Amino acid sequence: MVQTLEELREEYESSVVLVYECDGQIVGSVRASACKSIAYVGRLIVDPAWRRRGIGSLLMKELECRLGGCAAFELVTGRSFQNSSASTKTWATG
Repeated sequence: MVQTLEELREEYESSVVLVYECDGQIVGSVRASACKSIAYVGRLIVDPAWRRRGIGSLLMKELECRLGGCAAFELVTGRSFQNSSASTKTWATG
């Protein structure tokens, strides 16, 4: 995936970004943006050495708390949120 620095800044400023750290090392993160009543979740990443420890689940639960006003969450995989050919998975809150 390639993004310009300006595109990355714009996406960061309009998104919720959560980071999970252990001993000062970033081992997981997730980013989402809300549009109307849908939260678009992308960039859920956990370091391979730290997987299967519940970090991704913790990040997603915290994201749902922070964007609790959204009626649904859509996990977007692929090049970008705007990429219509990206794979998606949608779930309702609650």
